[in-house]
Amino acid sequence: MGDKMEFSDEEKHEMLRAFTNLLKDANGKGPKNIYIKYLKHEVHIVMQGVVSDFEKHLIKNFGNEAIKVFTDFYERDSFHSEIRFLEILNHKYKFKFYKLDSDFENDLFVYKMKII
Repeated sequence: MGDKMEFSDEEKHEMLRAFTNLLKDANGKGPKNIYIKYLKHEVHIVMQGVVSDFEKHLIKNFGNEAIKVFTDFYERDSFHSEIRFLEILNHKYKFKFYKLDSDFENDLFVYKMKII
């Protein structure tokens, strides 16, 4: 199997579309940029352009205090996102969310799941 878990192009497209739709449902719009890194035992969904204008406003005015609150909310919501993501894919794959890397200032997030 080498260094990466193998998914067909169709499966990769299906996963990308599912996560993009999940973000559209949650935010009313999709991310500006999204791609998936397929590793041997993990899938990382890299997203940019998901922070709302209001969140940007609060970050600008309240800095780290706002970032701390948003980080907590985003991380808690990530567990719900795993459930919705797997439902959209009809539980065809077995993934388990374990970490969200958040960079609010650059509007860059990495949603990390283990392949189980």
